[in-house]
Amino acid sequence: MALILWLQALEPHALWCSVFMVFSWCGDGPLYFPLFPFLYWRKAPAVAIRYGYVVGLAVLLLTVMKAQTTTPRPFLVAPDQVAFWPSALAGFTWFPSRDAFIDAYRRDPSFPSGHALCATAVGLYLYAYTASVGGRAVLASFVVLIPLARLYLGVHYPTDVLVGSGLGVLVFLLATRLRVDVLTARLTCWSTPRTTRAFLWCRREAAPGNRAHSARYAECFNVM
Repeated sequence: MALILWLQALEPHALWCSVFMVFSWCGDGPLYFPLFPFLYWRKAPAVAIRYGYVVGLAVLLLTVMKAQTTTPRPFLVAPDQVAFWPSALAGFTWFPSRDAFIDAYRRDPSFPSGHALCATAVGLYLYAYTASVGGRAVLASFVVLIPLARLYLGVHYPTDVLVGSGLGVLVFLLATRLRVDVLTARLTCWSTPRTTRAFLWCRREAAPGNRAHSARYAECFNVM
């Protein structure tokens, strides 16, 4: 709690509040979606597919962890000490009032921080494929400032963002060790005309009305 109070006491207040609100919005999710086509066309299909692994594992792990906890947000536990500065826009969702935003936070546990988890996992992944020093510095700043922004806004405890960042590192390590080359090769194989013709032949020959239904299926899988 002391770290939250120290951050919220930073001056000038208006400047820091605006900066941290922007970084918090960047971690909401909208910026993660256009990265997939960007990586696909600017880097390589395999890089984009592995990026999908990173985001998918992060969301899955976050969903499982959130379902196991009921920790309320700091500004709800100590409203007389921790200030709450919501923005009207959170990701793709527009909240018409402050009360609507607060109700959404009441239903969502504080532990762990999804912003810290996703920012760390995605940031480390992009860092590994970024060669420029400036680009790496920007990514490092996002990995650090997005969790700090969540503390400043009073919606997470330090333990929430620390555990979230640690889980992000774990997601990055797991996702980068999956056999993405196998998936890429299979997608490429299925996109060839020869494979398409073979698949159509299998569907015709292995139709349920065919007496050799089971044998045809076995033959089709051997061909593919």
